[in-house]
Amino acid sequence: MKKYRLSYPESHCCGRWNYTLRSDGSICLHEFHGSQEEVHIPESFLGRPVTALSRCFSVGDHAQIVIIPPTVERIGANAFFFDDNLEAVLIPPQVAWIDE
Repeated sequence: MKKYRLSYPESHCCGRWNYTLRSDGSICLHEFHGSQEEVHIPESFLGRPVTALSRCFSVGDHAQIVIIPPTVERIGANAFFFDDNLEAVLIPPQVAWIDE
């Protein structure tokens, strides 16, 4: 099955992250660009809390473990769908919403 990445029209890139600013002033992350096997989602980014991981969120082909901080409250549909080498995602109990 061929996988297609969706684009985010209002997304920005800073360092290794693609993100959008949410209406409440927090950050929603879309994608990580790096070659780490263990990816730590930051609690804050650009001085704002990271509260969401977008639909089709991806950490790339090298990541095997993802650690999500307690600031994240929402994880979008098909998050990690493109991450074929991913073995574990550590999700804190503060995550109130995980879509499909």
